[in-house]
Formats: sequence, structure tokens, C-alpha cells
Amino acid sequence: PLDVGLQSAFTVEMWITQNAVNGAGTLFSEDELGFDTTGAFNITVLSNGALQFEVNNLDNLTTATGLVTTGVPMHVAVTHDSTAGAGNDNTFIYIDGVEVASGEVTSPSIASDLLVGRRGLGDGFEGESAELRIHDSALAPGVIQDGFDNQTLPDDAGLIAYYTFN
Repeated sequence: PLDVGLQSAFTVEMWITQNAVNGAGTLFSEDELGFDTTGAFNITVLSNGALQFEVNNLDNLTTATGLVTTGVPMHVAVTHDSTAGAGNDNTFIYIDGVEVASGEVTSPSIASDLLVGRRGLGDGFEGESAELRIHDSALAPGVIQDGFDNQTLPDDAGLIAYYTFN
């Protein structure tokens, strides 16, 4: 597992295709395998087709239902920036380059292992991930759109992890 300490400002982008819906399926998590650590975070597709960014046992931001559908490849991104200031939206969820949810969410408070396709206690994602990008800043909407439209190069500024699962 990789530990990059995603706490104050970050972006996680993934290309996914959900193959089946059998409960919640975690796309990405910064948590300890076998635990559901308070302050760790997860990005999860819920059984109703909503996408959720959750800080374990503290806070979450959830999109409308039905946005993630079985068999449809899509680009999902979550940005978080704790420096936005109290009372300001600091977390944004995008699907295919379009903002689908925003809100003020508690910042993750631990640095732990990065898990792809599951969270500490399970909730495995039933589908495929083609690419994962992790940035050390909350990317602007235009950059998210560009990430949807174009392949990221491994030497892009602020890119701290890049995985292809082709």
C-alpha cells in the first residue's frame, strides 16, 4: 500500500466501469486494511448509483442517485481543500468533467494506506478501474474537465501518483 498523507488539499481521479451492483462499492480509500478508522476517507459508489466522499464516522458528501450506472465507463473525480475557510464549500465531486455535488466536509485527519477498489472493512467495487490519478492539490474545474478529455502525463505538476490498470 502507498501512504501519501492526503489530508489538507488533494484530488483523486479515476476512470471506472461498474459491472454489478451488490451494495456499496468503494473505489478508493485512505484507511488501514481491516479497519474503519475514524478520520480516514473513502470514495464509494452507493447501491442507488450515487457517488459519496466520506470521512469515516465524521462527515460525507453524496451526489444525487442514479449517476453511476452499470456498464457505462466514466471519469470520476473528488477534490478537497481544507484551506477554503469555514462556511465555504471545500469538497467537489465530478462525473465526466461536470460538477455533480459540492459542500463543506470535515478534512481527513489521518494519513494511512491507500486502497484501490475497497475500503478497510471491505465494500469491494464490482467493476473495472482503468486509471487512477492522485494530485497534491484541489484541481480547478477546468483542469478536471481537461483530465476527462485527455490522458494525464506522468510528469504533470502536482501529480503524486499515477496508475494505469489496462
